[in-house]
Amino acid sequence: MKRIVFLSFALIFPLFMIAQRALIDKGDSYYNTYMFDIAKDYYEKALGSIASQSDKAEVNYKLGYCYKMLGNTDKAEMYFGVAVDNYVKGVIKPDVLLFYADALRMNGKYEDAIDIYKQYLQVSPQDHRATSGLESCKLVPKWINRPTRYKVVNVSKFNTMQLDFSVVWASKDYRTIYFTSSREGSMGSRDNYKSGQKFTDIFEVTQDRKGNWSEPIPLAGGINTEEDEGASTVSMKGSDMFFTRCKAGKKVDEPCKIFYSFKKGNAWGEPIMVNITGFYNYEVGYPALSKDDKILYFSAEAPAGYGGMDLYMAERIGTSGYEFGRPINLGPEINTLGDEVFPTVRANGTLYFASDGHKGMGGLDIYKTVTDSLGNITGIENMKYTINSSFDDFGIIFDGDNEKGYFSSNRKGGKGSDDIYEFSLPPLVITLNGLIRDTTDIDNIKLIKDAKISIMNDAGVAGELVSSSTGGFTFKLEKDQNYKVKAEVSTDYF
Repeated sequence: MKRIVFLSFALIFPLFMIAQRALIDKGDSYYNTYMFDIAKDYYEKALGSIASQSDKAEVNYKLGYCYKMLGNTDKAEMYFGVAVDNYVKGVIKPDVLLFYADALRMNGKYEDAIDIYKQYLQVSPQDHRATSGLESCKLVPKWINRPTRYKVVNVSKFNTMQLDFSVVWASKDYRTIYFTSSREGSMGSRDNYKSGQKFTDIFEVTQDRKGNWSEPIPLAGGINTEEDEGASTVSMKGSDMFFTRCKAGKKVDEPCKIFYSFKKGNAWGEPIMVNITGFYNYEVGYPALSKDDKILYFSAEAPAGYGGMDLYMAERIGTSGYEFGRPINLGPEINTLGDEVFPTVRANGTLYFASDGHKGMGGLDIYKTVTDSLGNITGIENMKYTINSSFDDFGIIFDGDNEKGYFSSNRKGGKGSDDIYEFSLPPLVITLNGLIRDTTDIDNIKLIKDAKISIMNDAGVAGELVSSSTGGFTFKLEKDQNYKVKAEVSTDYF
């Protein structure tokens, strides 16, 4: 009987190993074609039966990468951590340490991330991504302790449990917004296995005179299809639109491209693909028009770039509306080894964009460009906390010259995955608090009540008041003014 059991086990074990290998191989077939949402399912089925350290390291590494690309930072951290613990040289790349540190940073675990970045830099000391990540982990706690004055609120009216992101203005009066969503009502019923969501469409909302927004509806016309449409930009006149379209599926994997459409009446016409010189076989998307509609900014991934997705600009030529000259890379002040995406241009001409390659809080952060008197880009500024978080923050737009607008983020506490947020900068309140004291006798300083106080600015006398019974006074100041304060006491005091 014992021999029969032993022989049965001997037959079952090889079959078990074959089945396990088949699951990993099937996962690899989807992983290698960027179908991460499917690949992860096969890897997780195989994970429980993996015995060898090398297989455990490899599968956990790939699971971590799948969840990294799907935006699930908690699971990415977990799987990358297991892969690091089971690291086998030659089986997985040392960049598992970089990805693990990035996941820790995105989850706000800055001290832990510092340790892992340092480990990685011992292996790859020249990797800018790690040095930037390490420096960021030291900076970010200071930003959080001293947040900007921007108030940020989730716009529940716009958001669902699905993806809702990439807001753009679609009218001069800032009362029409287009945004991208994978919500119910999208034309694409298939799953996008790269994102783990349904394919996206472009939706429209309008604001009435009372400030209330309408229910989102899909754009009328030929823009939306069963493919991925999103990340758009609209001309100042509201008649031209450029947007991103991606074709993907189990049998299709084509680079994303920028398309152009002209508005006819209330509906958008049939889109035309924009042929950008030198980028036909490469990923191109995230268009943004300049204030005068003459320049198109966009992101592209090409061998001649600085890393992942780089930002480029191209000048509009011809009369068709969708022809452009040869693109110009925006250079190393902006582009990094990481991704630079979601460019937007404010009414004052300032270029904003998102990047995961510069010093930041984690994931994509929003940056603005700094220019000299000739308009040349000389540097960038991180928008810091509260606009940025340790998660992905991107696609900011401003309501004209006002310090308010919208952006997108997958930060925790949202309604779904990517959500749309509203931001505003409250008026700056500057209050002068003072005390009137008699210091003629340094050993017996006295607080003076009923002192007459005159406050003068550049225009003259700004206010007159009297000190309290404890010698105190308070006065609200206006910004960008020079002030002088004069205090007088009656002759009876002396």
